[in-house]
Amino acid sequence: MNNPLFYYDIDGKDVGVTITRNPQGGGSITFYSTIYVTGVDAANKVKLYQDAFDKFIKGNGGMKTSDGKWDVKIKMEFKVATEDDVKRITKNKQEMAAENIMNVAAGDGRPHSGIGVPGSSDKGLGKDLDKNGFVIGEYSPSGRYAQMYSARDANTSVHEELHNWGFGDYYADVVYSWKTEYTDGRKPTQGKEQVRSVPFLGYEVDIMSMGLGMAPTHIDDLANTALKTSEIKGSDNFVMGRRVDLGRPHGNWRAGQVQQSRVEQSKETKTTYSNPVHKRPTN
Repeated sequence: MNNPLFYYDIDGKDVGVTITRNPQGGGSITFYSTIYVTGVDAANKVKLYQDAFDKFIKGNGGMKTSDGKWDVKIKMEFKVATEDDVKRITKNKQEMAAENIMNVAAGDGRPHSGIGVPGSSDKGLGKDLDKNGFVIGEYSPSGRYAQMYSARDANTSVHEELHNWGFGDYYADVVYSWKTEYTDGRKPTQGKEQVRSVPFLGYEVDIMSMGLGMAPTHIDDLANTALKTSEIKGSDNFVMGRRVDLGRPHGNWRAGQVQQSRVEQSKETKTTYSNPVHKRPTN
């Protein structure tokens, strides 16, 4: 995941939730999922991906909502998938089980998270029903599938699984214009960079961008969505299959989301990068 060329992600989600409430208010919310790994060198990748997640958790311990009322705990377990695991998860419906598939292909490519497991008929909007079966609301479709590549950094597995928990990307693919000026008096040169991924401002070290941090907004979004879903389902133990950060400026390009200019300077040259142009297709 670190220093990627590109990502392309379609955001789905399937995560188990357990809420423990304190009598005086607040409490703890635990989010969990089991990720079944298939494909190239699956057994070794399970260990690498689990180690990457454990490192992520160690670096982001003691998660709390911004109001201090809720402790937020995140658990992921990576396992080698059997044929039965793949068949079961493919047949599962939205919000049926906190299980996901992560397939590893050979070589390098752009990891992505799918709306549903290939072969599954589980598509379209999810619907919240009341006790009489009437639709009382809709939510974004569930997704339980991530495509990885064997050459990719193991940290990418955490990024992709968090897409399956409902998070969008917090970076954009852009092309900067550049202009180089020379101290020896030569005529300036200019052109355009190749496309590269650039983090959103304020999310430079975030797991959904280019780092291993967990932004406070993510913690709040997870907790708030879980609490709202608990009200709808009338339970504090459930599987949550919905987008958690729809109010955030991710996915679609927005001016000002990334650094607008930067300067790289040496004794001989000064290069200014500016006017970023978005090159990522809109989801």
